[in-house]
Amino acid sequence: MFAEILILNKMHLLEVIGNRKIEINYDGVTVSLLIEKIIYSILVSGPYQNATNYFYIIHNSNDFYFNDLEDVNYELDELSLSKINAFLENFETGKYGIYKLSGNLDIIESVNNNVSHLYLSYENNRIIIQTNSTSNLNKDKVNIYKNKILSGKSPIIFIYSKPYYGAELEHIFFIIHGNEILKAYRDLNLEPKFIAIVNYTEFDYDKPNQSVVKIISSYKEIRETSYKYFY
Repeated sequence: MFAEILILNKMHLLEVIGNRKIEINYDGVTVSLLIEKIIYSILVSGPYQNATNYFYIIHNSNDFYFNDLEDVNYELDELSLSKINAFLENFETGKYGIYKLSGNLDIIESVNNNVSHLYLSYENNRIIIQTNSTSNLNKDKVNIYKNKILSGKSPIIFIYSKPYYGAELEHIFFIIHGNEILKAYRDLNLEPKFIAIVNYTEFDYDKPNQSVVKIISSYKEIRETSYKYFY
């Protein structure tokens, strides 16, 4: 269930009672994206626990395809908002902001399902995390989206962020729907169309997810850094 609260500076604010099919967990060191309790993507602070220094893992490829989002209009008309409202029932209960995200963004992609060491700039505080490796993308879908874009349509990439303590992780966005759409835009050298879903509820840190800890501990390049002092 949901109730729209207000529209502020082109941000639609909603209050949602969700089923937690899609959720983000953060224990203060490691943030992970889970869909139906399966771990998909993990971002862990690097050797110096520096906000610009991360390890990124695609543990499972996010190939979820939400048909109900295909006809959402980028201008967020009334019908499109009603579809997004219904889609939000897949998320955690909370207060959400829905808005277009554009401008100077760091888009993090992985060629294969493996660990990547990332060095990110403080100058760019908005990071888009690809949740399926490039090698695993559905090429047929990529071509379908290319044709849609070339015909004048604007397919949308939906991204999710969940800040903690008001500010932590506010710059991190995971792709929930649209990895193939992003690839299509980039192949055509066109600016992607992003709709951000941000959970603005006040959250404390989650308890460490032992399955996540086991995964990151399996990588020597992570295991031998200062992360070990936190688990």
